[in-house]
Amino acid sequence: MSVLLGRCALYGPVLASRVLALAAAAGCSPSESPVTCEESIRCSMPASPSVPLPDDDDLRDSFAQYSGLTIPEDAADVEITADHSELNELYYTASFTVDRAGLEEFCDSADLRLRYSPDPPDAETRSTYDITENTVDGSAECGGTHPENGRVQRNVVAVFPDDGTAAVYANIVKWPNG
Repeated sequence: MSVLLGRCALYGPVLASRVLALAAAAGCSPSESPVTCEESIRCSMPASPSVPLPDDDDLRDSFAQYSGLTIPEDAADVEITADHSELNELYYTASFTVDRAGLEEFCDSADLRLRYSPDPPDAETRSTYDITENTVDGSAECGGTHPENGRVQRNVVAVFPDDGTAAVYANIVKWPNG
């Protein structure tokens, strides 16, 4: 019996070190079990981009289709970009200016609740959304997942450079299968 326990005592650490080595090769830390790692973003990330980038002429339509958000027709200074994230998923950024009613329409049309804050965006938010304007009346945010695809997250921040104008910034990201 002591010989059997002795062998198990030897094989236990050897087996554990091999499991840790396999987990590390898969990008897991020792604090993650292999099952957890297999379900994590790192382990389920697509090896190549999930979809091709849209043509520049199709950006407004593809943004609307992908995000479920429709930029108001009367929006000015519309800029939309599409790229692949480091997770190989498509993401969009959009910015435009509208009046306050246009901002409310933009969020309401996608069933996103608009929340106002008396404070301007913090430095991290300004950096994330590339917000350059100052605000005369706080900020506003709306966001949530796409109703038909819970992996698509829609985040919108607005500032008010003057009393009648909302400068709107949207980031649309899709998380990999998990």
